[in-house]
Amino acid sequence: MGHLAEANGTLWEALNATMIGDDTARVWAVPTHVYGIHYGDTVGVVASAEGPQVITKVIARGGYTTFRVWLGDECARTWKKLTETYAQRGCLVDVWSERLVALACADELSRDIRNHLERDAGELSFEWEMGSLGEK
Repeated sequence: MGHLAEANGTLWEALNATMIGDDTARVWAVPTHVYGIHYGDTVGVVASAEGPQVITKVIARGGYTTFRVWLGDECARTWKKLTETYAQRGCLVDVWSERLVALACADELSRDIRNHLERDAGELSFEWEMGSLGEK
């Protein structure tokens, strides 16, 4: 989960998923770099020219919201505490590195998690964003 490769100037993120049809899959990963895809989403896929399946569209939402937390150099030592804290608050956690962590929570928890991130970001000086462009 979370492997990123660069091909022809395009960044690709590999996501764990289960094929549920010939051209559909369910995502079982918390995307660290991909916007608009969330844990549990059902997605349309096609085989890329290189072979791996590529997501073409979201067919159905899985009921999760994604957040990304950038800890930066100053906060990199706090990644473990942050991940443990948000896991206890009901989040699924994907640690890309000691500086970048992705969180997913059930949609009904998203407002509470967003409020915690706003408060914690002010206290711990980290940056965060929602998993879809234009949200915050």
